[in-house]
Amino acid sequence: MVQAKNTTKKNTSTIGARRRIRLLMIVVCCVLLWAGITILDQSDKLAENSAKLVTLETKLAEVEKINEESRMELDRLNDPEYQEEKARKDLQVAREGETVFDVVKPAP
Repeated sequence: MVQAKNTTKKNTSTIGARRRIRLLMIVVCCVLLWAGITILDQSDKLAENSAKLVTLETKLAEVEKINEESRMELDRLNDPEYQEEKARKDLQVAREGETVFDVVKPAP
């Protein structure tokens, strides 16, 4: 009779252990599923942000180029010879004794 009690006790403890292991495996699977979904979501966001970064870096390069050209133009505007050349070209200013001819290109 003592042996029968021991076997039922062992069966009860192994059944409880199996339940705990099964519950632990379910929890582990849920955590892994959550982690996988989070990783996929983050990789999509990373790809979007990388594309935005490339676009913004291109715009930054264009703006820096325009900024550098503006600085060079500003430096040249301080030169009297360049001022004179620009006034002659853009405003059609002439020196004394010079005649300015306005040549109109024919319309196609």
